[in-house]
Amino acid sequence: MGGHFLQLRDQGCRGAWEIFFRARELRACAEPPCPGGTKTAVAFVCAPEFLAEAENWRESAALAGCEITDEVSRADIVVGEGLSGEELLALADREQTPSVINGGNENASPCRVLGDLLALVRHFGHDADKLDGMRLSWIGNASGRFAGLAGSWLDSCLCFRHELFLSFPPGGEPGAEALDFAMNAGGKIFLSHDPALVVEGAHGLIAVPWHTGRASPSPRHPLLTMGLREAARSVLGEALLFSFLPDTAPSAWEEERRACLIACQAAVLEHMAALRKHNAV
Repeated sequence: MGGHFLQLRDQGCRGAWEIFFRARELRACAEPPCPGGTKTAVAFVCAPEFLAEAENWRESAALAGCEITDEVSRADIVVGEGLSGEELLALADREQTPSVINGGNENASPCRVLGDLLALVRHFGHDADKLDGMRLSWIGNASGRFAGLAGSWLDSCLCFRHELFLSFPPGGEPGAEALDFAMNAGGKIFLSHDPALVVEGAHGLIAVPWHTGRASPSPRHPLLTMGLREAARSVLGEALLFSFLPDTAPSAWEEERRACLIACQAAVLEHMAALRKHNAV
């Protein structure tokens, strides 16, 4: 396992499961755990448009018992949110060699996927070791801005063995490297340009804009032109909606997604801190 968490598969399937189980424990706790005697110093480096995500990370750091610092030079772990792949690698190449966590970018969004997967499991009450019976369906452009999110769901279907059915417009395919890796490794993946073919039997629907080009008259597929939750209920029954569309309204479900995200981010921080301690011995 590597010293960084840039994408879900970086820590291997075993590491992903360890993080997921710990996140489930943290989300179930009524009270946050008591911080240890020696705190891990965490710094955040975020693109300007990701300030809200930085606040989520601060809550995660508190939950994990980490010390927050504004000085990257003294941090044990650096979280990069909205940074390019090159910017993340530059952080990883610093002389102090901190562990770097990718909070989400065009290459991967591992914590967001872990958080939504945890929310799904908590809703259905499934045992976490039975994810291979669940199906996630993706509707929307899997390239460009959302390529990293799609890539992390491809990693997830390998680590957790759930099915992943993806529907996207022509030209909106997932990145070739992530898709080839997942399919060659035996991921249970189905691809289509027709959303109607991917939604049947789904336990969760991941909805992102269907078109991302400026000339597109509509940001979503006609399947999602009605109210989002109503569409999910009418088409998918009990399936849950993981919306990344711009007009998603606040709700109890969105708050649950956020709480699960914070728990997963805290579990990642704990995991990377433990890995650093182990490697230092």
